[in-house]
Amino acid sequence: MSLDTNQQKAIDYCKIGENIFITGPGGTGKSFLIKLLLNHFIDAGKKIAICALTGVSAELLRCNAKTIHSWSGTGILKGNLDRIIKNIYKKDKDKNWLNTHVLVVDEVSMMNKKFFESLDKIGRRIRKINKPFGGIQLIFLGDFYQLPPVGNEHDMDTLKFCFESEIWKKTFPKTIVLTKIYRQNDLVFSEILNSIRKGNMTQEYFDILIERKFKFKDQDESITIIAPKNYLVHRINEERLDKLTGEIQIYEYEFITTDDYDSNIEEEILQSAKNELISEITKEIHLKTGARVMCTCNLITEGELQIVNGSQGVVDGFNGDLPIIYFDNGLTQTIDYQVSMSDEVEGLGIKQLPLMLSWAINIHKSQGVTLKSAIIDIGKDIFCPGQAYVALSRVKCLEGLHLLSIGTKVAWADEKVKKFYETIEESDYEEEYTREEWNNYEYDSD
Repeated sequence: MSLDTNQQKAIDYCKIGENIFITGPGGTGKSFLIKLLLNHFIDAGKKIAICALTGVSAELLRCNAKTIHSWSGTGILKGNLDRIIKNIYKKDKDKNWLNTHVLVVDEVSMMNKKFFESLDKIGRRIRKINKPFGGIQLIFLGDFYQLPPVGNEHDMDTLKFCFESEIWKKTFPKTIVLTKIYRQNDLVFSEILNSIRKGNMTQEYFDILIERKFKFKDQDESITIIAPKNYLVHRINEERLDKLTGEIQIYEYEFITTDDYDSNIEEEILQSAKNELISEITKEIHLKTGARVMCTCNLITEGELQIVNGSQGVVDGFNGDLPIIYFDNGLTQTIDYQVSMSDEVEGLGIKQLPLMLSWAINIHKSQGVTLKSAIIDIGKDIFCPGQAYVALSRVKCLEGLHLLSIGTKVAWADEKVKKFYETIEESDYEEEYTREEWNNYEYDSD
């Protein structure tokens, strides 16, 4: 894949050490750029950290990425800043801050204002340099037209986008907007998605989507249903499971601890960490032979046939207590329990099968997943900006799109996000660099 003009410009800015925010709709090659940057900085002798906002997003990058909470040592940001920094030192995570030259963070649309500003303060304190994030070169990527941060209504800064911070513009003087879409091969569908993303839906595009509606009773049960709210997802999955014959197998999660676990940890911190771990897994999984499932982590990432987060298949039987999954790509794999360790409490983990029933999934769970086809509900249950856009962009073309319902909120974009993108300006360098000078730029030795 060759670089387009804006992708090349983003790479060039990164090479000379600038902080940069790279944005654009899904499918414009943001993940591809991350892999290029990783290789470049490694070759240049720079220590680079690749992070994302969630474990799912980190796994999708497939380059040993971590969650930003884990890398930074902040956990879920409980307590005042002094206490958080004390815990960072206790967990030996200060070394990440001190030894990293370049920090790449993907899916920053999910980062709220409070967390962004806290990371900035932590970086300045630990590195003892009064620059954004203590002087680490920052490369942030994401699309604020996607799902907004999920925060606490009692703490308004957790509900605000990170770009609403007063320090955002000072931190990222450069912004590159990627526009060429590689994921969708369908030009009309790409134009429809872009109009929905920006909150501008023409009657012509709406009419095209209306033509994708179909009768629910006529559906192919192997096609995933994507819905806004959990009640419909649960109902569909339970109804489909009940229709299958055979004995049901039930898998429950279990907390585990290692030798690093401190049994004297404060109860509030422990409970918070447990809640965070539970939120990342399916609490109780009910399976039968014939059940439609989705893998929720990367299991096989090498070779032509892979099993990654979002891979789907059918339960083909059981090997002892463990399910055997026949995946859509032709691979058959016995799925064993996986352990996820806490970002907040050292030595605490949770064990569960990395599976979920997937006749239906909610829009939040679908983020980051690409499907050949999907049945999508973007009707009256849409409840926040960006939901319809995220759901529709899971498929590559109109032919793979089947609409269960469509409502008036299909082109709902957050007004603050629209204003942010309207005011983005790419400022020029005071010095112009030739292509040869870009390529021969040398880093400081520190």
